[in-house]
Amino acid sequence: MCSSDLDKAIADYTIAIESRQLPTENLAFAYYCRGNAYNNKGEYDKTIADYTQAIESRQLTTENLAFAYDSQIGRASCRERV
Repeated sequence: MCSSDLDKAIADYTIAIESRQLPTENLAFAYYCRGNAYNNKGEYDKTIADYTQAIESRQLTTENLAFAYDSQIGRASCRERV
């Protein structure tokens, strides 16, 4: 996915999140997906912030939850090495 596609995805998910119209499970997935887009852009602080929102909602599937936790742990350990 090119950067402009990622920027569009982030913008679209942001609109959905800020609309306050999504059911909780969809809101969690929107944060998760926007976090994925940030991750693909290398914006790891924003990735972790969105994954945290998704995780705290307790509405993610087990697979998505595991990926979000794994990504947070991996990013934290990378930062500790720098």
